[in-house]
Amino acid sequence: MKIRIVIKSKHKLQEYTTDKSAGMYMKANMENDVILMPLERAMKGTGLYLELPDGYDAQIRPCCGLTVKKSITVLKSHRTIDAEYRERSLHHAY
Repeated sequence: MKIRIVIKSKHKLQEYTTDKSAGMYMKANMENDVILMPLERAMKGTGLYLELPDGYDAQIRPCCGLTVKKSITVLKSHRTIDAEYRERSLHHAY
């Protein structure tokens, strides 16, 4: 299966940590550090764009270590990105 990935991030595409890894880490594409106060939220993009085949999805989940150690998580997780999401996004782009 081929997945088209467009990288508009200053970070290189991450790799699997081990042969047994089911996922890989993603980094926010930010120019400056962000300091969040307790219960404050911020939305940051990754600069990654995926073109997935019909019937497949990519999922975004919080990192266990960051969630436990730093209380950083992904709101509304688990996020699913699929071919339908891409089509809806294209139709709603202005």
